[in-house]
Amino acid sequence: MDHKPSTNLIYHNSMTGGLRMEIWNGLLIITIMGIAILLPVSAQINVDAVNNADTYVSIGEKITNNNNTEILGIYGNGSRMNTIMSWTLPKGNNGIQEVALTLYCKKWDNFPTTPVELRVLNEKSTSKNSTIVDSVLVREEGFYSWVLRGNDANNSLNSLNWEDTINVTLTLPDETGFNGIQCYSKEFSYNKPYLVVADEAPKIPLIINVTAIKVKKTSALINTLTDTSTTNILVNYGTNSSDLNLWSYADSLSVSSYNLLAPLTPGTTYYYKVYTSNYIDNNYKDSSPVLSFTTAPDNNLSIPLVTFVFDDGWESTFMNASPVFMDFMFPGVSAVITDMPDKAPAYMNWTQIRELQNTYGWEIASHTKSHADMTSLNKSQMESELGESKTTLVNNGLDIRNFISPTGAYNYLTEAYVMRYYDSDRIVTDGPITPPYNEFPLYAKHIQNTTTVSEVEGWVDSAVNNNSWLILVMHKIVDNNPVAEEWTKSDLVSLARYIESQGKLRVVTIREAQVTSFDLKGVYADKAQKNITNTISPDGTVYYSKTPTGHPRINAKILPSSDPVSINIGIWNTTDDYKILFNESSTNASNEIRYELGDRQPDMNYSVKIYRDNGTLFKYLYMKSNSSGYLSYNTTGSGDPRYTIIQPVIPESPRKDRVEPAAKILGDYNELLAKETIIGIISVIVIIGFFAYILRRFVR
Repeated sequence: MDHKPSTNLIYHNSMTGGLRMEIWNGLLIITIMGIAILLPVSAQINVDAVNNADTYVSIGEKITNNNNTEILGIYGNGSRMNTIMSWTLPKGNNGIQEVALTLYCKKWDNFPTTPVELRVLNEKSTSKNSTIVDSVLVREEGFYSWVLRGNDANNSLNSLNWEDTINVTLTLPDETGFNGIQCYSKEFSYNKPYLVVADEAPKIPLIINVTAIKVKKTSALINTLTDTSTTNILVNYGTNSSDLNLWSYADSLSVSSYNLLAPLTPGTTYYYKVYTSNYIDNNYKDSSPVLSFTTAPDNNLSIPLVTFVFDDGWESTFMNASPVFMDFMFPGVSAVITDMPDKAPAYMNWTQIRELQNTYGWEIASHTKSHADMTSLNKSQMESELGESKTTLVNNGLDIRNFISPTGAYNYLTEAYVMRYYDSDRIVTDGPITPPYNEFPLYAKHIQNTTTVSEVEGWVDSAVNNNSWLILVMHKIVDNNPVAEEWTKSDLVSLARYIESQGKLRVVTIREAQVTSFDLKGVYADKAQKNITNTISPDGTVYYSKTPTGHPRINAKILPSSDPVSINIGIWNTTDDYKILFNESSTNASNEIRYELGDRQPDMNYSVKIYRDNGTLFKYLYMKSNSSGYLSYNTTGSGDPRYTIIQPVIPESPRKDRVEPAAKILGDYNELLAKETIIGIISVIVIIGFFAYILRRFVR
């Protein structure tokens, strides 16, 4: 059966297609999820065994504890190098059916041509007389399982019991060339090894549904639904459907799993294939067809950005930081621990948090319920900290889009769960970042009490020079004597003043950086009617001294012919009286300036009055807007500051003192016509009477 690439596919080994099968699959999904929720599971996935793991490396006769080593090597002849691992099993009740050690392995020089052998030792030694328990040929990068079966006389583990300590060694005794593998130890992020102890035999986990549920510019979240909860999920992906060279791993103890694919390239089609394997034994596998999705395009033009994030929701954010930012017209981001407002006096209350958002234009972000270390939580705890935190914030009237990891702690698995609820996750390392900006994670720089203003200014300079995004992590803002995670208000003022002096920087929230397209052209003003000085160069680029929240672009093109011109927008009405008022100055009196002003009423007469700074009229223009509502005109510069007032010319209504005389004249005229008519009639009557009298005399 051929399957076309898709972002949403229902798949099962017994599937034949058609509407009837889709309905059946839907019912099957509901049934499986219901069973998973309602019925107890006999197999126990004992994750405690993983936490008790320890790792050793034996080179020759020397054995070293490598509990902090990220990569364990298995290379060449077994006498040269063995990997030894020690595990303590957890407590349990039922009989042990199987123990499986799973490692993520990659090649070392070349993949071996012979299997990697696993032996169980009575003690930490390199004895070659131990029985081979299992052997696995590692042919490509990925997860591999070596299986130890309890109560099985063939592998001498019939005495294996709960709470026993197992010492195992992995070797390549028959390999003599430059071949070997490297396997990740427990200290390496999501690729760490795990030991699963189960009281049931494994089975193949069948894939039911695969969906790319979230696709962003640099990341995608893949959801996989299976018929069993004891599964690992691997996603093999890449931009070439015939050469999928990237991997994403998600361990799952439920029928629904999430894989984060990142970092990705914006505006690019990716192909992927999902593999599921049983958590108990990685050798029981199922796979999907090749699917595809296309990442969102990156429309943001690259200019330097700065974002201030204040972690935890301390009251000093509202009392000390927000007044400074108000003076400089900067927005900020407050990361709120939702268990704290209205409960702890050192933290902001909900009224203050809402005021930050609604009055001062700040962004509010989630910082979990309890400031939990995400990497230490199981899946249900992560969902509680992420989901309930967001619900609380939304219920308090806040617009929540982004997440801030407490202490910056994260790993590949936590990022997948964060992406289910939020658009990004800010951590605390490796900033500034260059476009396209990765959403998971967002890198940042941490400001502490030992961080100097000049040090942060250096970070700002780096952002300006590289057109990158600098995210600054701060906590409490105090008046003096800062300790630990504190910084002084005076240092914050100094930093804000320095950022303001770098005219092409934009101070933005995380949300603004994600959805707004920034460039260095156009004329800007604050949506709260606060003045911003725009210094416009002949090429149209703009240097302006304030970067307020919102910073809406004015629909205007102002281009000087030679020297820069400074424009300060006072009024820009697009409704009601359609009035425009702006101050400007140019250092060159002969500098001709071209204006194209939009958002005007179409086909309307406008007056353009340009006044000198002393109030005298410099120039008066009378013109008509075009059918699209644009005014276009040129004028020369002025060595002195001046201001311009533009407004529609409304035809004047007839005045009363002019209407009355006209009416009187018309009345007099009509009255005169009436009198002349009467006189004419009387004259005719008299004439007729006269002729009648004469005629009568002659008749007699």
